[in-house]
Amino acid sequence: ATVGLAAATILRQNPHRLAAHFVNLSAAAMYLAPIGTPSATRGIRVAPSGGNLHLQWDEDMDLVGYEWSAIAAGAASAYFLIELIADIPEAG
Repeated sequence: ATVGLAAATILRQNPHRLAAHFVNLSAAAMYLAPIGTPSATRGIRVAPSGGNLHLQWDEDMDLVGYEWSAIAAGAASAYFLIELIADIPEAG
């Protein structure tokens, strides 16, 4: 997937998410933020060429389930994202 100069949602809100791992594959810095629009002055900077952010429920608590957005310092910047979702059986 890619993100560019305009902020985009990369993870939708999901209370069943146990973990997420984001890797910046591009040559441009990226900025990630939960709830709101990231920018170079608001968000977590993910370094180019392999910089990453890992979220895990037992360390980061509710942040793991929040909606996350990203923006890049360059157009069409590639990233890799994987998330682990709990399989919650329906009641009944």
